[in-house]
Parts: sequence; C-alpha cells; structure tokens
Amino acid sequence: MIEEVPQTWQIANLGKIAKEFISGGTPSTSEAKFWDGDIPWTTSAPISDTDIFLDRGQRFITSEGLKKSASHLVPEGNLLVGTRVGVGKAVVNSIDIAISQDLTGIILDSSVIPAFIAYQFKTHRVGSFFLGRKRGTTIKGIARLDLQALPLWIPLMRKEQEAIIQALRAMQEAREARQREAALERERKTALMDYLFSHGTQGEPRKQTEIGEIPNSWQAARLGELSKVRYGLGQPPQLDDNGVPMIRATDIKNGKIISHGVLKVKNEAIPKSRSPFLKKGDILVVRSGAYTGDVAMYDGRWDQAIAGYDLVVSPDKEFNSAFLAQYLLGERAQRYFKSQRDRSAQPHLNSEQLGNTLIPLPPHSEQKDIAKALIACDTKIATLEREAALLEELFRAMLEELMTGRLAALALVEGEVKA
Repeated sequence: MIEEVPQTWQIANLGKIAKEFISGGTPSTSEAKFWDGDIPWTTSAPISDTDIFLDRGQRFITSEGLKKSASHLVPEGNLLVGTRVGVGKAVVNSIDIAISQDLTGIILDSSVIPAFIAYQFKTHRVGSFFLGRKRGTTIKGIARLDLQALPLWIPLMRKEQEAIIQALRAMQEAREARQREAALERERKTALMDYLFSHGTQGEPRKQTEIGEIPNSWQAARLGELSKVRYGLGQPPQLDDNGVPMIRATDIKNGKIISHGVLKVKNEAIPKSRSPFLKKGDILVVRSGAYTGDVAMYDGRWDQAIAGYDLVVSPDKEFNSAFLAQYLLGERAQRYFKSQRDRSAQPHLNSEQLGNTLIPLPPHSEQKDIAKALIACDTKIATLEREAALLEELFRAMLEELMTGRLAALALVEGEVKA
C-alpha cells in the first residue's frame, strides 16, 4: 500500500469531506397506497460493480410511502453507497431518488466531485477496506462510523479530479461500445440462423415438414439416424496433471469449449472398451443441470480428449459437423431440448431424446456455406468480447494508477485533446 500521495493531493476520511449522511428504508409492502407513485426508489440490487451513475428507480413510491417509512430522498448529483447489501457499491444519482436501507446517501463537500469518489470506491484499496469491516451474521453490513473512517485520496484541484473522471469514463465507454457491438452481432446471428435454417442459401421454393418450412431440395432426418449418439464416461478416472483432458459440462459455455480449468485424467485409468476418445468434429451436448442442451464441437485442440458425464454425437459423412453444431445451438433444436429436459424436476436429456432430434439435411456444399456464415458471426463476436475484456483490464490498471497519482491525468487528457 502506498503511504504517501503527491503533494497536490490530500488524504481525508469520508466523514471529513461529507456534509450529510442520509439513511434509507422501505415502505410497507402490505400497504398498496405506499407504492406505484411518482417518486423513484431503489435498493442496491440494480447497481452493478461497473456503474458510476444511476438514472432510474427500481420501483416507485408515493409521498405518503416516503413520509411513513424510514426512506429518505437523496437530491440528484450525490453519492449512493451500499452499506447493508451490496456493501461498497457506489454511484452518483442522476435523479432525485428515495433509497432503501441497503444504501446510504452522502452529500459531499463542494471541493470533491461525487463521480471521482464513486470511481475511487472501485479500487482494490477501498474494496479491501470494506471487506475487512463487514459485520453481521445473515446480512453483513458496514457501520456508519466505519464508513466515515474510510480514507480517501483526493487531488486538491477539481481540474485534476475532472481529468481522472474523463480518462476513466473514456475507457468505460470504449468497453461498453464493444459490448453493444457484440450484443448486436449476437442478435444478427440469431436472425441469420433463423433465416438460413428455413430458407437456405439458394433462394429455392420451400416445403412444409415436421420441423417447419425448409427448401425443397433438403431432407429432414432424426439425428440418431445419421449419427452415433453415446454417453461420456461419467465420473472421472484417477486425476493426472499431465494426463488426458476430460471435457465436462462446466467446460462448455454458449457453444464453446473453455480450456481453462479442464480436468486431466490418467490415461491408463481410462476404460478403452467404451470408445471414450473424442475425434475432431464430435459434438458434445450437456445432458443435465442448468445448462442442459448447450452444445460444443470438439475442434481437436488436444491430441487426445475424452467426454465426461455428457452426451457425444459423432456425425456420419452426410453431416458437416460445424453445420450440425450450429443447428443444435439454434432456436428450433433448443426449443425441442427444452421440451424434453423440463419433463423432470432436474433438467435432463438422454441419448434417446437427443437421437430423436429432427435435423434439416441440406446438400453437403450448402451445409458448409451455412456453417461458414455462422462461424464468421462467432468470430466477430469473440473478437469484440476479447476487446471488451482487454479494455476492462486496462481500465482496472488505469484506475489504480490514476487514483494514487502515479499517473498524471491532466497530462493524459490534455495530450488526447491536442492529438
């Protein structure tokens, strides 16, 4: 921990720079007349760890609900801090808002910009302060005296505070832009899947089948008729850090195999009689739990790999594996999986149900074209997600540097303006 700050900064406890602390409460939920009024009211729940501003209420209360409860109205432009639930979350309210007992409103001295303090609450130092002072059994909150004792590092010049806010906000906006682009590309892919799996790429007339309309030249078949469906090994054999990767449901996420965290098992302990090894192009389908029906194609990234508890589809030559994996991730197949897995209290999919999945069968060349178009969407989404993750890492690094004065924000911002 840095013990000194730049000469143009000060260290001040939150209680010293605060003019007022405002407590919150919740109107009685059994009194309808207290709710659905015109006063925005919120708990800490809608506030995320990345938020700096809050511009809407979670619910609305009436004037009577405000008066006859412990809730208070915090004027816009002040600091809201999670002190009972969501401890350490901090935002600036862009509107007048009433708060629940989860939150404390803080009106700061005019020498300090609330958004600057909201950003500082996201530093590792402040996070550690809150972590060490949570008290309680069921609900772990922080006492008002502890909150007031929080040491903050503050530039004496408001211009420096403004520059730090500007630099950090620019990083957040760049990350948010990538996230929006990725979300739009996911929507585009969904629409493209719906079109390609019902219209194809050749613009030909369509016919009605058990799975809906498909091009005239396509066939509809059950997955089990043109693929081998089998179970993985279930319980992992003896573990071995240098052994064979064993892909489990926890390693499959939104159509991808996540290598980090994959278990490795002793080769000699794998029961070879069960044909356990995956081939490039095999498709894994999660068979139970919250992510039942998630799908990923094995891309051969390891020389050897086996499947855990889940289902494995080995497509016949009639199928392009990438096409099949994309179709199984699509709305039609996922709707069918949901209808099957929800038959029991614990979501579950067995080999017979998977084998009965109806699949459209275009000519092989068209399967490749469809897969190529959809994989291009996946590639773009992955690129945007990586960029967003890198920008988040850069934001975190800059946050720590700027909030200690190790990085001069004025020079950084003025340099951008000149450029």
